[in-house]
Amino acid sequence: MHRTGEIHSLRDPTRGGLATTLNEFAAQSCVGIQFTESNLPVNPAVAGACELLGLDPLYVANEGKMVAAVAAADANRILARMKETRYGHDANDYRRSHWRTSRTGNHENTSGVIPRGRPSGR
Repeated sequence: MHRTGEIHSLRDPTRGGLATTLNEFAAQSCVGIQFTESNLPVNPAVAGACELLGLDPLYVANEGKMVAAVAAADANRILARMKETRYGHDANDYRRSHWRTSRTGNHENTSGVIPRGRPSGR
């Protein structure tokens, strides 16, 4: 897959879920990440269980998933290659209308916000 394009980071969201993974990305990149939660696919059974238990599905373990941060110019090629694999057939792309990073910390009109990170060691 590396020859398909530039991959900046890969994460396994099994422990801590998608929100924890995005927090790691934000902290390491010193950016804020904005997203619209309604655009994220959550299995209806998971959503129901989370509602009953009072859990946030964005922080629930995502067994067998991967979150990749890739160069925008290579995203289509990388996604196509992932979809060709046994485990990537349901891979999705959320870069265009669903995500935004911000170096200013302005998080208006979004339902999900990952705070702007700080360089490690501070």
